[in-house]
Amino acid sequence: MEVVIVNTTDSGDPAGWWPGSNKHAESCDYLVEENNGKIVNVYTFSGTSEKDKNGRFSFLNLVEVKSSIIVDRIKKDVDVSRKQGEQKSIRYCTL
Repeated sequence: MEVVIVNTTDSGDPAGWWPGSNKHAESCDYLVEENNGKIVNVYTFSGTSEKDKNGRFSFLNLVEVKSSIIVDRIKKDVDVSRKQGEQKSIRYCTL
């Protein structure tokens, strides 16, 4: 299982407009919203948009995951901490 982690500390919008590979993000099973170093929500999504003129994409049709089994596993196994100075707003993790 692969998850994409987005940092919403500044934007507050997990669907957002994110830099990076929309094709890689599309292959992920879940989107993990991280805010100030904590997992806030876990979502499924139907795909990603095409990139805009700035090379950013958005997640489409986010649905919050309600299954405590999935959410608890992700919270247990996904490390959303970042090294000092690391600023990537989108990251990937394989479980």
